[in-house]
Amino acid sequence: GRRFRIVRSRMPSIGTLAREGKEARQHHRMPTAAQTAYVGRRVSKVFGEEGAFEGTVHCVRWDHTEGARGGFLFWVRYDDGDEEELSEAGCSAVLLPPWSMQDEEKVGH
Repeated sequence: GRRFRIVRSRMPSIGTLAREGKEARQHHRMPTAAQTAYVGRRVSKVFGEEGAFEGTVHCVRWDHTEGARGGFLFWVRYDDGDEEELSEAGCSAVLLPPWSMQDEEKVGH
């Protein structure tokens, strides 16, 4: 299978996200509009000999386990069912270009 670090075995529950969101607000650690805009975007990541896999960014959350420094993590669910959390730099590196009207015209819709 693919080799990457799984931070959690599944996407955080709504309750966990709500609790973490409350903690983030208390510590003024809310994602920016640009970070929130990653949610719903498609990604494509190469996993060695396994090839490229596409997926979708499902949520962004403040990772308080990193101590005082902390950081935002972006939860990605791949089309084959695998999931992982990426740093902002890691997520940015694998984002696919956003769909545009120009793309739609190319496929004849």
